[in-house]
Amino acid sequence: MLTLDKAQQMVDEATKAADVSLPDGTTYTLSELANYLKTSENRVRHWEGSYSQFLSKHRNQYNHRVFTDTDVRILERVKFLQDSGLYTKQGIVARLKSKVKDSGGVDDKEYKQKLLVALNTLATEIRSLRREVREDLQGNIKNEIGHLSMLLFPPEKPKKWWQIWGK
Repeated sequence: MLTLDKAQQMVDEATKAADVSLPDGTTYTLSELANYLKTSENRVRHWEGSYSQFLSKHRNQYNHRVFTDTDVRILERVKFLQDSGLYTKQGIVARLKSKVKDSGGVDDKEYKQKLLVALNTLATEIRSLRREVREDLQGNIKNEIGHLSMLLFPPEKPKKWWQIWGK
């Protein structure tokens, strides 16, 4: 069963602090940002396309992507939310729109707790449905086997009492 502590441990493992720090400056290149986030440049490009409404569209004189400090914070948050495994793309967009703090916020803890309760309830319901289906199938199979055995091997006609005494 998934608990809040286990989920938080999974999130902590997924979002350990990066060893590489960003160089001082107002803008960062794609490779610097990917190195800082410990992810591929393609993934950062994908995030840039998926969450472009939250990012600035800065380019340098060579038409290369550059990211500001706010872009870096937003992409860190996107990485955190994606790596936690608790959010879809629509959920991440909703979280970015809602200015709720991701770690340590009371609302976030309550949300995670409700989500874990719902997941555990769903798992319990799935298990009980599987058990019901299995029992139903076993009963149906037994009935079918009994019916087939009656068709293939019909029982002998019972003898009358006078036929038994006549022997």
